[in-house]
Amino acid sequence: MFRKHTIEEVAEFEHRQDEMLKEVETLKKELEFEPGISFEKCSSKVGSILIYFGNRYPDYSAWDYFVEIYDKIPQEHRLKIQLLKLYTHYPIKILEFVEYLKESLLSETADQRLVRLEENKQALNNHINPKGCITIYRGVNVDSLNEDFALSFTVDKERAEWFTNRFDKKGKKVITRTIPIEEVLLYTNKRSEEEVMVIPKCLRI
Repeated sequence: MFRKHTIEEVAEFEHRQDEMLKEVETLKKELEFEPGISFEKCSSKVGSILIYFGNRYPDYSAWDYFVEIYDKIPQEHRLKIQLLKLYTHYPIKILEFVEYLKESLLSETADQRLVRLEENKQALNNHINPKGCITIYRGVNVDSLNEDFALSFTVDKERAEWFTNRFDKKGKKVITRTIPIEEVLLYTNKRSEEEVMVIPKCLRI
């Protein structure tokens, strides 16, 4: 049997919801990006608010706020913000995530795509084979995200094996893929994971 909420509890919940919505609207209005803002400054502005919403409200997440401000974020920084500030730090709604990822990629200019490609070539230079491909690994188990939606891999096979074995669950294995460098979205080693984020199988642009 579920306990019925009292009138006071319902009123308190509705009050919190109202306060939350007012707070969201205020922060959205105050969030401004000056023309030509650097990625570092843009990332810092967005990140400071995402942290705020990361744990404050049970019914409103950092991802929800990102969706609200997506159009305000300068186009040239949206992809990196989505990957480095959202995907690596907060729970996401994967179906929504891939739709926004698709939009970010489709809005890239040819020059921006070229810069991203060159950055990834530089970062992964030691892993690119003569055919212009890299081999990546992903440790999974029965509870892992469907491979069609997987973004996160690593060029370090031992790291992938560590992820596979850190929990005692069924279906443990390391997925190995060889992909063209053009399919890499971003490389980061900030968490010492040699992480390679790639265009997921469900989203071929």
